[in-house]
Amino acid sequence: MRRWEDKRWAAQNELRLDTSCATDASLGTSGFTKGELDSIGPRLDEVKREFFKKADAGEYGFPSLPHDTDQIATAAQLGRQLEAEFDDLVLLGIGGSALGPRALLSALGHPLHNMLDRKVRGPGLRLHVMENVDPVTFASVLGTANLQRTCFAAVTKSGSTVETMSQFMIARHKLIERLGFEGYRARMVAVTDPKKGTLRKIAEEEKLRTLPVPPNAGGRFSVLCAVGLLPAAATGLDVEELCAGAAAMEKRIRSSSAIADPSALFAALGWLADTQKRRNMLVMMPYADALLDFAEWFQQLWAESLGKKVALDGKPAGTGSTPIRALGVTDQHSQLQMYVEGPQDKLVCFLAVDRFACEVAIPKGLEKFADVSYLGGHTLNQLIAYEQEATEQSLLAAGRPSFKVVFPEVNAFNVGQFIMLCEFATMLAGGLYNVNPFDQPGVEHGKNIMYKKLGKPGH
Repeated sequence: MRRWEDKRWAAQNELRLDTSCATDASLGTSGFTKGELDSIGPRLDEVKREFFKKADAGEYGFPSLPHDTDQIATAAQLGRQLEAEFDDLVLLGIGGSALGPRALLSALGHPLHNMLDRKVRGPGLRLHVMENVDPVTFASVLGTANLQRTCFAAVTKSGSTVETMSQFMIARHKLIERLGFEGYRARMVAVTDPKKGTLRKIAEEEKLRTLPVPPNAGGRFSVLCAVGLLPAAATGLDVEELCAGAAAMEKRIRSSSAIADPSALFAALGWLADTQKRRNMLVMMPYADALLDFAEWFQQLWAESLGKKVALDGKPAGTGSTPIRALGVTDQHSQLQMYVEGPQDKLVCFLAVDRFACEVAIPKGLEKFADVSYLGGHTLNQLIAYEQEATEQSLLAAGRPSFKVVFPEVNAFNVGQFIMLCEFATMLAGGLYNVNPFDQPGVEHGKNIMYKKLGKPGH
C-alpha cells in the first residue's frame, strides 16, 4: 500500500492550524473570540457550497487537479524524460508560472540542489527560473548555459505574456543559431492553453513538445498542473505524493463544515483581522528556510486574488490585506521590533515544523564562557523551535495575535496539503469580501501602457 493511502500514516502527517495565540483571552479586543469565528460559519458554508457546485461543474479547476491522474502522469513522464536527456532546465515564466515551481524545489529539493554534482544530488535537473526580464540576469544564464545539455520550458497559460514570450523569442533564436531548428525543437517545451493562444499556435506549427494548462485553472492556482509538476518531476521531486497530499486536503475541506475546516478558519482570521480588527497586513513567517519561497508564492495568491476595487455587486470595494513574507529566525533580527512594538496593524501566520530532515547537535565546550556554554548539549532543532515559540509569546505579551500552520515534517505530502489549504483559504476569503478571487483587473492598465510603448497592434 502506498503510504498516503495508509490512513494512520496520513493522520500522523495532517497539517494542523493552531489558533491559541489568536484566541487567547489576554488579547482582549485585539484577539478573536469563538463567537466571532462561529458567527461567520454560515457564510463560509454558503461560499463553500456555491464554490463546489461550480467547481464540480468545471468552472473552477484547482480542486480537481490533484485527483486528475492522467494529467499528473503525463507531466511526470515528460519531466522524467527531460531529466534523462539533459542536465539543466531553464524555466521561462512569471508570476504563478515561476513562483510555484521555485517554491516546490526550495521546499523539497536539497538546499544546494543546483550546486551539487549529479552523482551527489541524485536524479534531477538543475533548475533556473527566469521570472524577470532583467537583461543582465537573462544574458548571463544564456551566456553560460551549455545549450547542448540544456532544455527550456516556456510557461504561459495565455500564450502571449510579454515577459515570457520575449524570453522565448531570445532563447529560440539562440538555440536555432547554435544547434539548428531540430536542435531547438528538441530542447523547447511549451506549457500553455490546450487549444488557444499564440504559444499554442507556435508549438503546433513548429511541432514542439507541449503540456496543457487547464483553462479553468488560473495562473496563481496552477502549481498542481503541468506548470509546477513538469519542473518538479524534472528536478527529481515526487509529484505523485505531492498531489496525494493536496487531494487529501481537498477531501478534508470538502467534508468539513465552517470553522472545523482549516482553510475556512484561515480565511476567517484573515478577513476578521482586516475588516474588524484594523489589521490589514498578514505576515507569513516560516521557521524553515525550505518554506520561505512558499511565503512568496502565498503573497501573490493572497494579494492578486483579494486586492479588488469593485465587489461582485458592482459596489466600490477596496478590499484585501497586504501579505508580507518574513523568515524565522532571520527576521527576528530585522522585522520583529516593528511587529512587537510598531503599529497594531498586523496578523502573523507562522509556519512551524515538528520534525526536520536531520538533527544538528551543538557540542559542549567553552565552559569558561557562561554566555555561550549553556548552548552545549542542545540542538539547532531545539533552538529554532524555541525561537518560534518565543516570538509567538512575545507577540502575545504585546497584545498582538498570531496563528500557525504546523507541518509534521516538510515532505511532498505535506507541501501538497499546504498548497490546497492556502488556495481554498484565499477563495473563501474572496467570498467573505464578496469579490472575485480569480481575476486581476488591476494589472491590465499597466499592461496597456506597456503595449502602447512597445507598439503592439491595437494599442
